[in-house]
Amino acid sequence: MSIKILNRALAAPKARQRFGLVALEGVRLINDALEAKAQLKGIYYSNSETLSRLNIENSSSVPSIKISWKDIKRLSDVDAPTGVIAVFKEPKSWPSNENREQLPLSLICDQIRDPGNMGTLIRTAAACGCKEVLLTKGSTDVWQRKVVRAGAGAHFRIPIRQLPSWPIVLPDNSRIIAADPVSENAIDFKQAHFADRKETFLIIGGETHGISNESFNLVKSFNGLRLNIPCHTNSLNTTIAAGIIMYEIRYQMLKIKDRS
Repeated sequence: MSIKILNRALAAPKARQRFGLVALEGVRLINDALEAKAQLKGIYYSNSETLSRLNIENSSSVPSIKISWKDIKRLSDVDAPTGVIAVFKEPKSWPSNENREQLPLSLICDQIRDPGNMGTLIRTAAACGCKEVLLTKGSTDVWQRKVVRAGAGAHFRIPIRQLPSWPIVLPDNSRIIAADPVSENAIDFKQAHFADRKETFLIIGGETHGISNESFNLVKSFNGLRLNIPCHTNSLNTTIAAGIIMYEIRYQMLKIKDRS
């Protein structure tokens, strides 16, 4: 194993995607990937103590290479490197988790470009019990290191899929809703009803441009809803708004389920 594998995983998005590699830095993130049975391609470390903290079942079969602390600092993009970077194959499937309460709810990220927001949205969707996270064209690379760090391991707990170009095709009987803080046609999110546990898709747009016209047309074609969250500011942060709406949906769906 050579340093070339690591360089490919750290390359610009198009090059990284071509090789299908993901670089993870830090013991916690690497162990999250190992727990999810992600395919490990190699480990680069500066000291054996850090390497021993990784939950590797058969360490003798794992390709690893010791590099200098100077190289770790050069390759790292954080202020305080942990001394270990691992390269995995980008997952195309996710293990099922019988202990995870999965809702008939998917999150559509509509041109979310901020890495921190994207990672937090993935983390929140996983915590809420969403079925999957879907990405429209124009969204940031979800496997870049800033997004993965903000996701705090959630990338390996919930399926993440890139949608094809518009128009996208969703099941005919789906409920499509969009978070819309500016439209006069939007209703208070608490006035919406989700007790029927119908397959639901929640669209969240970026903070700069909001929901795309294509997404609005999708909502309209399904006779869907635009939801807002009453507040005393112009708008909420994208991730906070998404979290509030997702957990309201969760509350309604699980409350009715518990009664049955």
